[in-house]
Amino acid sequence: MAVVPFESTLAAFGIHWAILSGAGVAAQVWRRRITGMGSTATEAILLGAATPAVLGYAAFWFYFLNPRAGQFFSWLVMAGIIGTLAHAFRPWGDPRRRPAVHGKLIALTAVTGVFYVSVLLAFPLHKFTDTAAQRFQPGMPGDSEIPRIFAERLYIGMSPKQLGGDWLSSDRPPLQSGVALVAMPLLRGLGMDFDVACATAGVWFQLLWIPAVWLLLRWLGLVEREAHAATGALVFTGFLLFNSVFVWPKLAGGALVLLAFIALMNADAGLTPRSSVRWGGLLAALATLAHGGVMFSLVALLPLVLWRWRGLRKLVPAALLFFAVSLPWLAYQRFYEPPGNRLVKWHVAGAIAPDARGVLEALTDNYAQLGAKAALETRRVNAEAIVGFGWTRLLDFRDPDFGPRARQEEVTYALRTPALWVMGLLALPWLAWPAGRRRMFERLNWREHALPVAWLGLTLLVWLALMFFPQGTIIHQGSYAMPLVMLGLLAVWAMTAGRWFFLLLGLLQLIGFVLGWLPGSKAVPVDAAPTAAIVAGTSALLLLVFWVSHLFSWSARRESAWPLRPLLAWCHGPRAAWLAVIALAMFLRKPHALTVPQLYAEDGSIFLAFNDLDGLRAVLAPYMGYLHLLPRLVAWGVSKVFDPAWWPAFYNAAAFAAWLFVIGRMFSRRLDWPGKPWLALAFLIGPHSGEVLSNLTNLQWCTALLLVQQAVIARPTTWGERVTDLVIVVVVGLTGPFIIALSPLLVWRWWRDRRADNCGLVIAALACAAVQAWFVLRTGPKFIFPPFDLGGFLVIVGQHLLGWSALGDAWARSWPRGVVGACGLIPAVLLLVAAFRPGPARRFRVPVAAACLLMLAAVVYRSRPDTWNFDNLTFGDRYFYVPRVLLFWLLVWEFQAAWGMLAWLARGLYATCAVVHLNGYILPAPPNYHWSAQVEPIRRGVPANLSTLPEGWTLEYRGRPGAPRVGPGG
Repeated sequence: MAVVPFESTLAAFGIHWAILSGAGVAAQVWRRRITGMGSTATEAILLGAATPAVLGYAAFWFYFLNPRAGQFFSWLVMAGIIGTLAHAFRPWGDPRRRPAVHGKLIALTAVTGVFYVSVLLAFPLHKFTDTAAQRFQPGMPGDSEIPRIFAERLYIGMSPKQLGGDWLSSDRPPLQSGVALVAMPLLRGLGMDFDVACATAGVWFQLLWIPAVWLLLRWLGLVEREAHAATGALVFTGFLLFNSVFVWPKLAGGALVLLAFIALMNADAGLTPRSSVRWGGLLAALATLAHGGVMFSLVALLPLVLWRWRGLRKLVPAALLFFAVSLPWLAYQRFYEPPGNRLVKWHVAGAIAPDARGVLEALTDNYAQLGAKAALETRRVNAEAIVGFGWTRLLDFRDPDFGPRARQEEVTYALRTPALWVMGLLALPWLAWPAGRRRMFERLNWREHALPVAWLGLTLLVWLALMFFPQGTIIHQGSYAMPLVMLGLLAVWAMTAGRWFFLLLGLLQLIGFVLGWLPGSKAVPVDAAPTAAIVAGTSALLLLVFWVSHLFSWSARRESAWPLRPLLAWCHGPRAAWLAVIALAMFLRKPHALTVPQLYAEDGSIFLAFNDLDGLRAVLAPYMGYLHLLPRLVAWGVSKVFDPAWWPAFYNAAAFAAWLFVIGRMFSRRLDWPGKPWLALAFLIGPHSGEVLSNLTNLQWCTALLLVQQAVIARPTTWGERVTDLVIVVVVGLTGPFIIALSPLLVWRWWRDRRADNCGLVIAALACAAVQAWFVLRTGPKFIFPPFDLGGFLVIVGQHLLGWSALGDAWARSWPRGVVGACGLIPAVLLLVAAFRPGPARRFRVPVAAACLLMLAAVVYRSRPDTWNFDNLTFGDRYFYVPRVLLFWLLVWEFQAAWGMLAWLARGLYATCAVVHLNGYILPAPPNYHWSAQVEPIRRGVPANLSTLPEGWTLEYRGRPGAPRVGPGG
């Protein structure tokens, strides 16, 4: 059966995003033309939310009167928006007359929409709405279908009465259906079905939570960049993901009523009292037309508004506007398809089956039948439902059911909707201390915080008082303004307590989000993930992380407590953008390592198995003649925090992060190297097997390059840099044997600059080299090789260094081995010799050339490539990876050679190596052994044989001490 087409779905969302977001910008242009006044920042957001909602409401009525009139209205609106924007932003126009666009919020909405749609359709069914109903929380009702059925009937000219079963069209507000109809003629003309067209409009409509929360954060005291960073971090909240793609319009209603609250409280000096009242009335009406659940928040808002405006007189315009906007829909309910009160009677009066009674009559009858004692017991049960359960397991990542449990709790219980952001409450006790109070009152107006807290509390009380049935206070039967207000308050409190605290909380939430919401569910086939969805989702994820970290680091520069300094050093400036590009390129090279993570070779048989047997003591155990500190630390740490089903994912993620650290250090200000972007890309260009990428087994190869960087990096100027240098040398030195080969470079560094810093590094390096050499000599494997074959050695070395890289695998196989070897060896020798020529670049060329020769010597000692009889790229590729990268560095530095012909030859060779493997750049995915289905023996600690990568490899799991022994089969 065909599944939802990802590319066309993303295109449909992009069309809705462009038209509906552009409507708000166009409204600012027309406001200036009509009134002669521009819009404040707050008014721009209110216009951006209200304008597409008003247009959708108008479209609903045009289509209701006549489908042809509706289509004419849609085309007219789309043409007007495009024409207005084209004229307003024409290159020759006056820039001062252009509208104040919240470009960052519009961009954040686009990236978030792409991310959410990609996460949803990573495991698609045959319809968007069916996928949304099964992907995260299987068994959801068909509520998200109702706006589509309503819109489809209006578009084709069919009566909207009796939408389905015993539900009437008047039972559901029309606003989302109208918003979908605005661009419907265009999408239908492009061949898109109603399901995709209406659902993607619904996704954009629900994403109104982004500007609403951002405006709340600004009101609560965050500066603009902090609000942008915090809003981006809140994207990784499962409640927001689920309700943005499961498009019952509850989240949009919550966003609109939140904006109405901010407007009525006159939260911004740019809103006059008169405009504040008008905006509040309009947005409150639009919120009720989106979803009736917002009435709990509106009832709770009434006493606050009366207190704020000191009575009713000033609120008359808001009330008149509210009823004027709502009146057409009230007339529809009363006269076209009465009575339109089923949901109110169901939840408030306890009348599930339709009947002829009014709300008040049903309320009186059913409460009289229920009795006072049962009514009080219902309130007690509902209070427990608001609080929820499982609070002690918030961080229990080792629970194998963490994902399904987190999803169920976060979409059910009101106070669990913020997920791990609820830990922002831990900031409040600290803020009670003198230092915390000083920070509070320096930055925030805490009187303003009392208003949303009071509104939240009153909404909970009204909701608790009105819901009739036990367990009636599950969140999707209430107002979604509550979770939005909670998330805003928690984010501000966490940020105020300290940006390091906000960062830690955000990282924990990201981990919980990845574990809980990214995997598939049992109701959706897991093997159906389209590559396009994976690539788009990962790209959007990286953009969001970069967005948050960049804005976060910028806003934290003046508050750079020591926990933040490493983050600020990495995240600010162009190097962060380059690192994001490299991260994406590395992911695309081997996407299955993160999308379908599995153990690779020694990941399981050595690091996992021995960690289960010996725990942290395993770091002292050599394997193949040397220590593996970093992989063993990762295996130990992951086993203490996460369930075994997640171990391969975090093994590979840790290896991926280590690669990013190595590549990212290329952009350090302490490395005065030219051509850094090309040096960084050298890690990935040229055909290679990808064996060294994204697994713990081969982590030693990429970390060895840190030692080369350390040999030429500028001397440290702070204690943080000194400690970082020392930790790098020690950790890398005890992670592989390459400290033995490369420690002469650090000795050479000390010989040239005999400072205490360099002396300490040399002592540490020599100590690590001595430890590794002792293990190599005493515990390493002993090989007996035939006599050395110089000719075979030169051919193999030439092939692996640059021969395959320059010619590509297909051409290299069609040429004689000797020719391929010569094509690779001659340029390599020339580059190594040229590195020693005099010139200003000699100071960094010579150490890199020396490192290349030292690594080749280590390869010869360890593997004797002259004995290899395999004429393929895969066998032994890891041995030549580091020397090949170092040669590419030397090649990059020839781009600026004084002899122009040499420079162009170097650029051409580099470009050739980058191009010849693009066709097979994404490595094919290996067999999926479904690790999560095999891990029960590891949970129990009993022996078992588990299938892992590479193909045909078996992890002979030995079990844990003290566990029952039931045999190798588990």
